[in-house]
Amino acid sequence: CSGSTLLRVLLGRHPAIASGGEVGLFDKRALLLEPEGVYRRSIRSWLDQGYAVDFLGPSSELFEELDEYPWTWDAVRRMCLAARDYPSMLEEFHQRNMEVKAAKRWLDKCPSNVFCFDLVAALYPSAKFIHIIRDGRDCVVSYCRRGGTPLRAIGRWFYATLCGIQYRGWQNYLEVRYEELVNHPEAVLRQVCQFLNEPYSGAMFTPASQPVTANSRSKESGFERWRYSVKDAVQQGSVK
Repeated sequence: CSGSTLLRVLLGRHPAIASGGEVGLFDKRALLLEPEGVYRRSIRSWLDQGYAVDFLGPSSELFEELDEYPWTWDAVRRMCLAARDYPSMLEEFHQRNMEVKAAKRWLDKCPSNVFCFDLVAALYPSAKFIHIIRDGRDCVVSYCRRGGTPLRAIGRWFYATLCGIQYRGWQNYLEVRYEELVNHPEAVLRQVCQFLNEPYSGAMFTPASQPVTANSRSKESGFERWRYSVKDAVQQGSVK
């Protein structure tokens, strides 16, 4: 509902960038702060039962959308159980994605990542943060169409937006308006590529030729079909 999926899909087509669906790895403050011993004792239950979250906090799932990653659930589980701590698990997960896709950097997208920008920056000092902001009214409508309540939708949009804009002074923070991306995609993507120190690539507008892997979520709604058909062409009419 934030519009971040559209930006992720486009950037994921850049030859230097490896990305995928939401896996909920960078939006959990407590997990990023867990000492090694706590990780080793708790990772099995986190994978099986999810991670306890609050009303306006992160997603409760870990590795919810693996379709676009070179990992099966069983392989991810084995990797997590073998990792010595949370940071080493994160590194191994994304490193494999880069190697398979012959990319030189990885992108992790989840709207609630905005709650943990400071902790991610401490873990990865050279990381770049792109905060996409969408008109709050559209976010509320989109969230409610997916089963959320207006109260939760308004609260999440307001809280997430405030969490993000506090980093406006950072040199490694870029703010993107969703409406600008939809109406002027090339100009916005050129700005994003400059921010990332990557050459602009027209491949970001070229859909892949192979059919998209089936996603476990419903695709019946034509309005949101673009969210799951990440290898189809992106058109203005499908995202407004």
